[in-house]
Amino acid sequence: MEKRINKGAAARKGPGGTFLLELPLSNRCNLACDYCSSGFVLGGAPRAFTFEQLKKAVDLYEACLRRSGRLPEGLVSFTANEPLADFPMLRRVVRYVRSRRLAMRLDTNGTLLDPEKARFLLANGVRVFLSLDGCRRVHDRHRRFPDGRPSYDLIVRNLRRLPRELLGPGGLCVWAVQTPDTIQYLPESMESFRRLGLGTVVLCLETYGRWDKAAMGRLRQALRRVRAGFPHEGGTRFLLGLSEAADFRGMLGQAVSLSFDGRFYPCDFALIPPFDGRLSVGDIESGLYPESLDRILRLPMFRRIAAKCRDMAGLRAPVERYYRGLAKGYGRARLEAELEDTSRVNELFNSEMGGYLRLQEAWERLSADRAFGDLGHRPRYAASKEMRRLRLAVEAASAPSKLRAAVDMLLYSPGRRKRLMVAAGHGAGWKSDGIRAYALLKAGLLGKSLRLETEAGL
Repeated sequence: MEKRINKGAAARKGPGGTFLLELPLSNRCNLACDYCSSGFVLGGAPRAFTFEQLKKAVDLYEACLRRSGRLPEGLVSFTANEPLADFPMLRRVVRYVRSRRLAMRLDTNGTLLDPEKARFLLANGVRVFLSLDGCRRVHDRHRRFPDGRPSYDLIVRNLRRLPRELLGPGGLCVWAVQTPDTIQYLPESMESFRRLGLGTVVLCLETYGRWDKAAMGRLRQALRRVRAGFPHEGGTRFLLGLSEAADFRGMLGQAVSLSFDGRFYPCDFALIPPFDGRLSVGDIESGLYPESLDRILRLPMFRRIAAKCRDMAGLRAPVERYYRGLAKGYGRARLEAELEDTSRVNELFNSEMGGYLRLQEAWERLSADRAFGDLGHRPRYAASKEMRRLRLAVEAASAPSKLRAAVDMLLYSPGRRKRLMVAAGHGAGWKSDGIRAYALLKAGLLGKSLRLETEAGL
């Protein structure tokens, strides 16, 4: 699932080329979400960066990308507060980042997202990520204004006023945070996203929530619900927000965050006051040096995490949980309980979704081919007589459009019961997985019963 829209596949490439710069404008936010993972930077006295400071941070980030040969992959993310709360400053910074030819994204709670701001973001190529947890009773349980007023209705009204192109493919993406007390309403929430016409929804777990046995059962059912609708339901694509790296280098090498102490940190987990300068990878005065991650990884904290967390990849990031515990003064037993909770969730996720993720990634690659087309279009040719079975040989050089045409010939022919044998040649693994995913989805849409078999090797 859009790895899936996590902070980028660059996580696997190490710290030599930083991928994402997280850039807060201030500590202002007009909501008071009770589970906010950035709440530790939002309270206290008002704090804000000047334009010159933000410009300097972007320049240092660009220089870092140039040193590592990763400049085309640069991405600046406006996050950790409500960026639209200071729209004049945001407008200045966006124009500067655009002049540096860096990609941009913006996280917003949606309460201030009016058509004027939306058109500006759209015109400047800023991808919008909207926080909307689900249906009204799910979203309003945690995302409220400081005076207790709910925010769902206001956000939905704003959505309905946005330019249509912002809601289309590659446009607005929704962050939908799931908690132990809302996960059971996932089917209802998924239906609400479809009714709103939202194209991409990323389902993610509350950063610091604890999952007991009952909540784990609800999570298991929710994952099966997502899996059953893979990868589209009614035009809405549901993805999972993953911490996919199974090692610390991957976890910490995917982003750098600018902090209000003037330092850069390898990810926003380290922004919990009091700031630990040992985790810094540079500062706004001297520069940005993510290669110092090697020094950071030798800290005792990471050895303790590795010793106690069995499964570090999945829906939870153990580094975030452990560091927050340290900052809050947890003892050893409580810290180990945090890691155990993280590991249980990741183990459950991997047992339920392992094969599914491989199919999903293959489907994404296959459907990106323009000649392959979208899921819904009808084929140009279909068999006039009933076809009951087809053996499809998939080679590394097989054209995706021709693979689809063969499967469509089978599925669109008269008769309900179909059998497809997919034989994969050397190097054809992802195409084989992708065409099997397509066949299952298409059969479901057409109301056909498909028996799918795989033949290893040609």
